[in-house]
Amino acid sequence: MASPAAALPLEVLLQLFNSLDARSYFAARKVCRWWYTASFDLLNTTRLLETLPLVSPRVSGVGANNDAEGIYALCKDASRTLMLETSIRRSEHNEDEGESRALKPCSLPHGLPAAHSIRTGTMVVLDGSTIRVFDTSTSTEILDCQRRVHARFGSGLWMPAPPPASCKIALAANGRLLALAHMHTIQLYDLTAGSERCLVSDDVSSVNENSIVGVEFAQRAFLLRVHLSQKGQVVYLGSPAEHPETHPSADFEHWEGTGGLNNRFLDSSLLVPAIGAADGQMAWLSGLQLLRPLQKGYFFAAQRHGGGHSSRYTLSHIKVVSSPLATVDGGSVVEVNRLESFLSAQDYNLAGLSDINMGTWGSMPSAHEHRPRFMLSACGRMLVLAEREKRRDWPTPSTQLFVYRLAGMERIAKSTADARIAKLIEAGSESNRTMHKTRVAAVPVCLGATKGQDLEVLSEPCDGATALGKITLTTNETRCSWVLNNI
Repeated sequence: MASPAAALPLEVLLQLFNSLDARSYFAARKVCRWWYTASFDLLNTTRLLETLPLVSPRVSGVGANNDAEGIYALCKDASRTLMLETSIRRSEHNEDEGESRALKPCSLPHGLPAAHSIRTGTMVVLDGSTIRVFDTSTSTEILDCQRRVHARFGSGLWMPAPPPASCKIALAANGRLLALAHMHTIQLYDLTAGSERCLVSDDVSSVNENSIVGVEFAQRAFLLRVHLSQKGQVVYLGSPAEHPETHPSADFEHWEGTGGLNNRFLDSSLLVPAIGAADGQMAWLSGLQLLRPLQKGYFFAAQRHGGGHSSRYTLSHIKVVSSPLATVDGGSVVEVNRLESFLSAQDYNLAGLSDINMGTWGSMPSAHEHRPRFMLSACGRMLVLAEREKRRDWPTPSTQLFVYRLAGMERIAKSTADARIAKLIEAGSESNRTMHKTRVAAVPVCLGATKGQDLEVLSEPCDGATALGKITLTTNETRCSWVLNNI
């Protein structure tokens, strides 16, 4: 027996599609084959596209420089880029199951510098001039060991006693390495050694006013990501693993070598953004985070400021050179995906007619937070962004999570030949510079907000042909997961 929906006349269906917003439009197309065919009405498709964030600065109107085939292709691209055919399901983890037990050390003093290893359940607290290491994998915190802070090096005083609240602390994911940072100096400790082993670097910043405001281990503890106070500058110390298949994580000997704590692998202030500045105005990158190695380089995400344009996010690629020590080539930055923020998307969002809360102030990242956190999904098709929520930061902060659907990244991730990868990266860069053709802006989907300050963002693959993946955000207060599926 035929479905009643398939019996509706074409004229009625066209009126129905004309009254739908973008997300409802793409959902209605899946009702039956007849509805899917009826959705390919040129006038309705053009009207729909005019409600979406499109970039067409040189030509006014969606249909002005696109034929029917181009408009349908643009509609398909909009569905993919804006994730209009994606269902999102959120789940809170139950604390009774032990999922978040290691994140709430309620019996320990508050206000002390502390760092967690979610993987091992280890927590390190800087209590006065003493480093205390706790095992929080059980219901009660157990003191594993403690040691003294090296307060002096050379002839100078490194850290006041007791350490100030401005002292930054980081713990490697394997719980074996500890980094302490204060002003311009970093100390690195081996927590597995019976005797106290410590390294010191006191020249992270050559500018007195540019002090360290954050530190964390990256790339399986082979690199140390250091945040500086001026313009969101980021410095990576250390060097990548030469043979990652035989060295799953770094040890203290790695940091003692020539490519260790004294090797400046990357300095974001020395990078040249791929897209040129307008009228000679300077552009710079801040909050930079290395994501994934690819052949002879890395993908990274960062905020792009200045250059006569509104601030936004960028996904780019940079090459690594190895003579004599591993460093990045600051002039090899290639932008693969342009990622919009609220201000950079104003021109085409405020003029739009969309009623699905896309591109509004509350559903867009600001690109002005000092320490955003990025994560490239396992499939390479999504970039997850954790940013401090703008509307709620007192008495406790909250974290807002966004997902960008990336263009061309899946083909790059599946390629193995250097020449093919270089061509695909350059193609992504060229698409960002091509402004004579209407394209869909990379506006993210806001997954929502959760209480606390972000500690870790993970992406896991899911079973099923329609599954995009599972995203888990862990904060110092709770843990939340989102499952994304294609409708």
